[in-house]
Amino acid sequence: MLERALSVAVESALQAGARLRADFHRPGGPRGGGDKADADTEAEREIRSRLTAAFPRWGYRGEETGVQPGEPGEPIWLVDPNDGTRDYLAGRRGSAVSIGLLHEGRPVLGVVFAFAYPDDAGDLFTWAEGTGPLRRNGRPVDRALTDQLRSTDVVLVSSKGDLDPEGNLRNAAPARYRSLPSVAHRLAVVASGEAAAASSLFSPCAWDYGAGDALLRAAGGRVLDESGRAVAYDRTGDSRSRRVVAGGPDVASRLSGRPWDVHAGAWGPERPTRLRRGEAVADAARLARAQGCLLGQVAGDSLGALVEFQSADEVRRAYPDGPPQLVDGGHWDLLAGQPTDDSEMALALARSIEDGDGYDPDRAFEAYQRWRASGPFDVGNTVSAALQGRPDDGSQANGSLMRASPLGILGHRMPATEAADLARIDSALTHPNPVCGDSVAAFVVALAHAIDRGDGGEAAYEAALGWARQAPAVPPVREALEAARHAAPKCDDVSHGWVLLALQNAFHEVRHARTLEDGVARTVRRGGDTDTNAAIAGALLGAVHGREGVPAQWRSMILSCHPVAAVARHPRPMAYWPVDVMELAERLLLAGER
Repeated sequence: MLERALSVAVESALQAGARLRADFHRPGGPRGGGDKADADTEAEREIRSRLTAAFPRWGYRGEETGVQPGEPGEPIWLVDPNDGTRDYLAGRRGSAVSIGLLHEGRPVLGVVFAFAYPDDAGDLFTWAEGTGPLRRNGRPVDRALTDQLRSTDVVLVSSKGDLDPEGNLRNAAPARYRSLPSVAHRLAVVASGEAAAASSLFSPCAWDYGAGDALLRAAGGRVLDESGRAVAYDRTGDSRSRRVVAGGPDVASRLSGRPWDVHAGAWGPERPTRLRRGEAVADAARLARAQGCLLGQVAGDSLGALVEFQSADEVRRAYPDGPPQLVDGGHWDLLAGQPTDDSEMALALARSIEDGDGYDPDRAFEAYQRWRASGPFDVGNTVSAALQGRPDDGSQANGSLMRASPLGILGHRMPATEAADLARIDSALTHPNPVCGDSVAAFVVALAHAIDRGDGGEAAYEAALGWARQAPAVPPVREALEAARHAAPKCDDVSHGWVLLALQNAFHEVRHARTLEDGVARTVRRGGDTDTNAAIAGALLGAVHGREGVPAQWRSMILSCHPVAAVARHPRPMAYWPVDVMELAERLLLAGER
């Protein structure tokens, strides 16, 4: 019985998700306002029709279409067609179809489909009692729930989480937090083992958490109410709580007693990047490559920062296989996932493009100056001099290459010559030497090709080499690209900050690395300017291998990194947090398509 019910519920969720996703992409955005979208009711009517036709004796409780009692003793469907409607109407990805099933007051089936997150391919969680393990996107989940919170664990909160980062960090301690719009999706992600716990503070009820409760029970977890008791359902399927916390039993119990509260303030001048209503990228694969580019940049930066300034021998002794995870520490004692100057400058460039819907050198230079004025813990000599009006045309440092990844996303539809010109212009703002300019140009051409075409690392390499030969690029750049075909450079000698070392290394890895993780780890093991070299290689590998090529633990640390004074040795303004890089990548893609 439950096997058939699961099949019908999954098909219903997929069909509803397709309808909601289509409305999400309407010019001007989805129809509706406030907390009601027209597509919500349309989707639930379809869900209800399918479920009640297949199981006419069963009960039904839905957010949009109300209650239909079933026959005594029969199961009851719990349906929220679009959990996270306010975010959906605002243009944010992450709302979800939620279909649960109760039998004798116990959740026995859960289907949660975040139909447009992290891209239009969606994120689907399914389980029913007696049908095998919980599955995520068709694959069995084999990760155990967290039994004790650690500093690298993540607690999922609502999309308003960054209104009160200090409060959320206190309540999640010693873990960190990450924002996701839908409570149903948050519970499902916890059930999959990707996060340790989740909260919902906005008076959730049965259709919000019923499906997630089932998924968590499948994984050995629980959903607890404000009193610390497991949520309960009455004979009609109703259940109401002021707030819920979910996770493994010990973790949920520990967190449920903390002073979680709704933060009702307004956003200040800084807020995480958001998509505009009615503007989203429909090409899931291209979006994944753009997201992979920025995630790969920050991941390489953070991993490399753990061993920055060490020789290759020192790194190998400490990490024979390369640092396997992003953790707190390193030379600067940073949070796991916290950018150094490399990715902070890339974020500054990306936000200047986002703000103006395109690249403008004056706006970019102002963004770099604001970054320097913000008190970063590290600034390269060449960058610092240029931002104070003293550019050094003799320097061949890597500071303009390390920040250039946003230009590759922006330029994904440009002819190679146009993307290269953009790269040279930006490089010249701080690094006017032609070797720097042509290095950045070759890198941006490769990124743009990889993101647009998706035809692999060798093709990205050939695109850069073809441009360098035709332009032509200055001889040292062409020689570095040719050398990358067969050899990686020695990165830990006295010239470890040289742009051509970073360039050759990145292109060597994009040709030879089997995975992004392998390429970034090998880069870090070479020592020297590890954060910069790995940030550059990570961006190029991310553009080739995409978002899913970035290890899940690395992604998790990046998207939950909030360097505020309460937890960070080097607190930074929100503009330099990496928590919104997936949305930022999408905004850059959209800017490049105008």
